[in-house]
Order: sequence, then structure tokens, then C-alpha cells
Amino acid sequence: MARFYKKRNVSFGKKPGEAVYIGNKSNETPYVTWISFDVNNIERFDELSNFSEISLKPDKINWLSVHGLSDVNFLSDMKLKYDIPSLVIADLMNTGLRPKISIWDEGLFLSMKSLESPEDSIQTNSEQVSFLLLENCLITFQETKLDHFKTIHERLDQKFGKVRGKTADYLLYSHMDCLVDQYISVVQNLAEQIETLCLEFRETPGKQTILAANILNRELLYLRKTINPVREMIKRLFETENQSIQKSTKPYISDLYSSVIQLSETIDIYKDILSSEMDTYTVMLNNKLNEIMKLMAIVSVIFLPMTLITGIYGTNFDFIPELGMKFGYLYLWAILLSISSVLVLYFKKKKWL
Repeated sequence: MARFYKKRNVSFGKKPGEAVYIGNKSNETPYVTWISFDVNNIERFDELSNFSEISLKPDKINWLSVHGLSDVNFLSDMKLKYDIPSLVIADLMNTGLRPKISIWDEGLFLSMKSLESPEDSIQTNSEQVSFLLLENCLITFQETKLDHFKTIHERLDQKFGKVRGKTADYLLYSHMDCLVDQYISVVQNLAEQIETLCLEFRETPGKQTILAANILNRELLYLRKTINPVREMIKRLFETENQSIQKSTKPYISDLYSSVIQLSETIDIYKDILSSEMDTYTVMLNNKLNEIMKLMAIVSVIFLPMTLITGIYGTNFDFIPELGMKFGYLYLWAILLSISSVLVLYFKKKKWL
């Protein structure tokens, strides 16, 4: 499936808000992990097969982590139980969705991408991650079983940091912060590769250098496509007056917004650097070609008079006066060398040689 745009043929002809999965289908059974906690206690229920097993505790913060989005019936049960708008369910099942935010009276919906750079590949891997923020409850949605929020699990288990004593909107911020940390790591990795490639452009450029530059340029475009909309989304989240986001959480969201702006600027800067290096390399190649063509033109001009003279004396006339001269051959060489010397001195004076 294409990285920049996922085909939506399966949704053609469907009514608005109808749940249709758009993405790489999996045969794995979806499940839910339910964590309920407050400052003093934490409870965990792993791999629940349906939402009927879950009874949210209003006096605690509840985190439901859903893994697997391809089962329409599974998510429809959740929609009915928590009274979630149909358009929101349709959005979270669209794994090609642009990062966005939807707000209604009882809660809000966020969609982002998780990013990861494998050690053995330049290409960045991504996965759709969505969030539903309800009263005292955060529901996260992932396509696979990968744990993108391991640090949050550790902080909850070890009572480390503020998350155990905060509200559900702070838990949402913590998840978004984990994803932005992933963005920072990916951008840093890509920046290091671009810096290395820039040195290669200046020292030993070649075909592989150009191919690597094109690949890195595509990765920068993909990061821009993924991260730039997040900036708009976080800004809207900060500005919302919805009761789901408390004023005490907004300074953290503002700080997150600043980080994403810096990331966007970094991506633009490195894209300009890479484009500049490629342009410089192209100019250097053109200059080198021009130098070769200039040298060939100068050699041609030097040998043109010599070719003319030898061509004249090579004609098949019966009588050419100079052919009978005793030292005619030497005179001919003297004339040819003199003309060549004059032309070489002239070109050097003009600094063409």
C-alpha cells in the first residue's frame, strides 16, 4: 500500500459515517487492555476480547488500549457502549487519515502517526494511532500489537512522574508527548544521515550519492506530510474551550506545540540543505562538462589552421611551387608550430588555458 496516499476504493458508495476499514488488513483478533488508576492504586486487565467486560470506574482514571482496527463489529460495540459519533468511528478506522482533531460536547478525538526508523533501513515506518478522550477515560487505538507507550506503562507502574496524580487529559498529553519524542528521534536520525551525505557530496560524490539524496528527500517529504498537520491539530487542542481539556494541562500542550513547530522548521531546513547540495553538485557537473567542452574547442581551434595548411598541400594538383623547395618540409613545420604557439599564448593571455 502506498505510503503517501492509501486507496479508499472500499469506502466508495458507502453512506457518510459508515464504518469501513482502510488499511492493511490483519487476521489477528483485536483486544483491549484496561488500566484503572489513581494516586494510590492501579489495576490492569490484559487482552480483553470485548467491551462488555469493562466497567469504567468514575472515581479513577481509565485507560483503554485497543489493538487492532480491522474488525468493524468490535468497534461498533464500543461505539454503542460509549455513545461515540459515527464519523469518529469512520475516522479512526481510516489508517490513511490526515492527523486531525474532532471535538464534541462529551469528548474529543485525535489522530496521529507513530514513527520509527529501523537501524537497517532509511525508510521510516509509521502506524496510525488515535485517541478518544471521554470523562475520566482515555481510549487509544493502534493498528498492531506494538507498544508505542512503554514509558507511560513504566511511569504508571512505578508511580514515577505526574501521570498517576493527574487527569485523563494529562494522560492524553503524555501519549502525544511520546509520539512527538518519536518524531524527534526520527528527525535526528535523518539529520545525521543528511550531514554525512553532504560531506560525501563535497568529497567523493557519485551515482550512489544522488540515489541516497533522492531517498532522503522522499523521507523528508513524508515527515513533512506526517508532522506538519500535527502542528495545526495541537494548536486547535490548545485553543479549545471544551471541558475535556483542563486549564492546568494547557501549558504542557503549549510546550508540545513549540516542539512540533521546531521539528517542522528543522525538516524544512534540512530539505533546503539537501536541495542545495544536489543543486551544487549539478552545477559542479555542468561546470566540469563546460571545462571539457572548452578544452576541446581550444584544441580544435589550435589544430584548425594546421589542418587547413596541410589540406592545401595535400591536394592532387600537378604543380605546387613549394613542393620543390629544398627545405620546404622544415619551413612547413616552422609555420605550423609558430601558428600553434601564437594561439596558445593568446589563449593563456585571455586566461582560457
